[in-house]
Amino acid sequence: MLEGFDFTSLRNSIDFVNTGTDHIETAARVVQENDWLVKMYVLVLNVMVVFMLLAASEILDKEARINPALQMMVNVFIFPVFVSCVVIAVISAVLLAVVGTANSDFCAGGPEVTVSNILMERGLIQGSMVYDTFEYYQSGCRTTDPMALFYKYEDRLHSGIASASKFLDQSNEIGMEEMNK
Repeated sequence: MLEGFDFTSLRNSIDFVNTGTDHIETAARVVQENDWLVKMYVLVLNVMVVFMLLAASEILDKEARINPALQMMVNVFIFPVFVSCVVIAVISAVLLAVVGTANSDFCAGGPEVTVSNILMERGLIQGSMVYDTFEYYQSGCRTTDPMALFYKYEDRLHSGIASASKFLDQSNEIGMEEMNK
């Protein structure tokens, strides 16, 4: 029954899917692991603002003598670093605005219209599964979910994934050359 079946192409296809999901998981993990950088940037800005407020309150108080250490720290370190951070933030915001504007679909009527046009160009019309699923999510899930009849197959899908993984493990033990004989 399995004579002539190309196990190598099956294995390559499964490996392709596994590699793609690994790339997605890696990207998500990198973003999740590096969110501390943004938090630290905001923390540094807040600490600098506190020191600058202390210095400003001493300057505004006519009777107080300005602490020379605080004045030196603000003039030499805090203020220049704060200005640098603000400049970096402004440049980042401008770049984000330019890139966001360049990638936006405001002339095309929004991303929904663009996706609808792409679906129609591909020949997917109302009544097809892909188009109806897009319409379902675009309407805020107010229409009938076209995928509802497939949810009952979720356990079978997980079972199929487990079987594919078991197949890959066993084929690695036997070897592709032996299986293709």
